[in-house]
Amino acid sequence: MAADILIAVASVAVEIIKPLVAPMVAPIRRHIGYLTGYERNINNLKEELQKLKSKKTVVDAGHTPYSIIQWQKQVDDIIKKGDEFFQNENKCFNTNCPDPMSRYSLSKKAKEMTETVLDLLKKTEEFGINLGSAFITKGIMDFTSRESIKNEVWEALKDDNLSRISICGAGGVGKTTMVKQLVQRVERENLFDVVGMAVVSQNPNIKKIQGDIASWLKLKLDDENELKRAGELRQGLINHDKRILIILDDVWSELDFEKIGLPSRGERKGHKIMLTSRNIDECKKMESEKNITMKVLEKDEARDLFREMAGISNVQDLHHTATEIADECGGLPLAIVTIAKGLENRERDTWDDTLQQLKNSNLQGVSPDMFPRIELSYKLLEAEEAKSCFLLCSLFPEDFDIRVEDLVRYGMGLRLFKNVDKVHHARTRVYNLIDELKESFLLLEGDGHDYVKMHDIVRDVAIAIASRDKQWHTLQSEAKMNEWREEDGYKHCIAISLLYEKISDQLNDLEYPKLELLQIGDDCWSPGLPNNVYAGMKELKVLALSWSFPSLLQSLDVLRNLRTLCLVVFKEHWGSAIGALVKLEILEIRDRCLRLPGEIGQLKNLRLLDLRRVNGLEYIPSGVLLALSKLEELYLPSYFVEWEHMEDGKKTNASLSELDTHHMTALEISVPKLKELISTDGES
Repeated sequence: MAADILIAVASVAVEIIKPLVAPMVAPIRRHIGYLTGYERNINNLKEELQKLKSKKTVVDAGHTPYSIIQWQKQVDDIIKKGDEFFQNENKCFNTNCPDPMSRYSLSKKAKEMTETVLDLLKKTEEFGINLGSAFITKGIMDFTSRESIKNEVWEALKDDNLSRISICGAGGVGKTTMVKQLVQRVERENLFDVVGMAVVSQNPNIKKIQGDIASWLKLKLDDENELKRAGELRQGLINHDKRILIILDDVWSELDFEKIGLPSRGERKGHKIMLTSRNIDECKKMESEKNITMKVLEKDEARDLFREMAGISNVQDLHHTATEIADECGGLPLAIVTIAKGLENRERDTWDDTLQQLKNSNLQGVSPDMFPRIELSYKLLEAEEAKSCFLLCSLFPEDFDIRVEDLVRYGMGLRLFKNVDKVHHARTRVYNLIDELKESFLLLEGDGHDYVKMHDIVRDVAIAIASRDKQWHTLQSEAKMNEWREEDGYKHCIAISLLYEKISDQLNDLEYPKLELLQIGDDCWSPGLPNNVYAGMKELKVLALSWSFPSLLQSLDVLRNLRTLCLVVFKEHWGSAIGALVKLEILEIRDRCLRLPGEIGQLKNLRLLDLRRVNGLEYIPSGVLLALSKLEELYLPSYFVEWEHMEDGKKTNASLSELDTHHMTALEISVPKLKELISTDGES
């Protein structure tokens, strides 16, 4: 951060805070952020306003009870204000007045408006609206083939004699979307007092399912033991005096309800379980009393949906090709929409080529019916960076909220983005790529604007493509790992994501000469890995460990090519090993750490240091931040306020003046003594 910017920050902060807080001790992180984060705040407002406009379009096409009408009015108001804001912003900077006060004012207003927009977006959850499934909300549920199914499910929900029901059908046929539509009606008509949904998926996480159900009921499960948690949950459900609907989505095989903590059938009145599954036999094993089959769309319905999503209502010469492509999609809404959106506004040759590929496809894989359709949507992406970003998402667990920031940091480490030499430029690029992937329905909205999700079928296809084309391997079972080892798949792999519980010694005694990324998920554990585990993977560029593996940290110093390192466990004596990673550009630590090791100052190429989720940080050695001459972004815990702490008359902690010569683009810190900061750092 150059001295003139620091002075500007100080002067603006004084003008704004002085009349409000007198001789106060208060954090100025927020106010510094308005200046240094100007570009980010403006871009965030643009992105969130666009999402809000898209969701308003979806709501406008549906039913409009009073609560939604009120929401629409609020949305219209903020959209109008947003348009006026950007007109003023453009006018200001077109007339050459980007002074600090103008930047501060505009950035602050953008931040405040974004918070309002996010609140309005959050309310759409009450309406069951998801941007990634907007195509269904806009019309597919009104198709004749769906109305009879929806009515049948509704009658089953009302029938007090039924305690377990299921909706069964092929992957991508729209089961989850129909359930969300029904939940809207359940809540609107108060059919149940409590409604909650848990995603089960192919590899159920019992603790997560228990936690999701407990959160709806406002129950606290203190014990980590699954058996005890099950007992607490079961008792809580039995003692609950309200009507409860529990939805278990995407069930692949028979669930042990007792292990989860769900009461036996008929044990509690007013308690109903609804399953969605691809396998009706598995639902019958779970004693589902009403099993409703959801078939693919009728041909006419599929063709109408395809034309609508591809936007060809006025392009007559494409109608015949559109009909043929729609027929090749087999009536599966997910396939129809992803391909249609990929073809929107494309040349006739692309349409013809897509049709030919569908007709000639004999691809086999994770989902034989869906694979070629989803893969075509992937191929229709114009930018290679978008394809890489899409495949990068496949390295995360099923139904996982993927943090966009992880995509930025992994992508930087792997050098996936062309002509990008700053972290904030990479971040802007990733958000643009994500928008493109959402528009193609290859990615869905996550839990918050900084997260994304993948439909499980889309993820299956992405995993297959990534392993085939990029040698990026997502290993979700020890059996799969053993099979992969026997085929010597590790010799050529570029990325490995381990997502199963016991990794044992699978990484031991193997050479990974081309490995550039290693991610180990938070459900993994190891009874004992060797200290020299990295000896065979010296080309590693990205390492992300989401679990406590001491043995995986003691030999870090051999990874001299590492660029991105994300750790959830950290010991101060490992500082020397981390200090040896001379090419490291991004470092994130999420563990308890009282004293930041001085060796961190040896990371001369470090661009981003993220310590926000470090617990107990008290000490950053003087000179460490100064030594990080290439640092662009610094994130510290909000509680860390001991700048220039004095002991026995000697300064022991870092000073903000150490950042004076750095070209910072993002700074998240807390400074309690504003006057001292301005008088000390503002003069430098």
